[in-house]
Amino acid sequence: MKIYINGSSGYEWHEDKVQQALEQGWTDSGGKIEDLTIVRSIDSLPNCMEAAKNNGAQFVHRSYGGASSNIALAESYYPDVILSMPPGSNSKMKAFNKPIPQKLLVISSGDNGVNETAWNTEFVENDPITAETVPDEKFC
Repeated sequence: MKIYINGSSGYEWHEDKVQQALEQGWTDSGGKIEDLTIVRSIDSLPNCMEAAKNNGAQFVHRSYGGASSNIALAESYYPDVILSMPPGSNSKMKAFNKPIPQKLLVISSGDNGVNETAWNTEFVENDPITAETVPDEKFC
């Protein structure tokens, strides 16, 4: 599987953590690390989606806000490329105020140590990097 991580210049430390989480999730679910290719891009999200499609990637993850404003973009590339974004922010703010568009956009939880960004997510899991568990009442 080929995955693009769409990030921002100057935040390579953040994309390192995203890549680490994706790799761990892949191997924890039974995938072989040699079957996973991760490409990191700091281009605009539309350009990243186009590059992913042109290069045979199945998935783009952007770990920043803006999910609700990218539904049309996700729809234009589905099912060739699936977009994943978090719906919240690290300030416990509900940033995704629309129904989750099933299959078009994978809603993932962000994390700043206590999983405060799990607004309306499709799945929630404890932090695989720090091994910190989160009490149920922390899930929004």
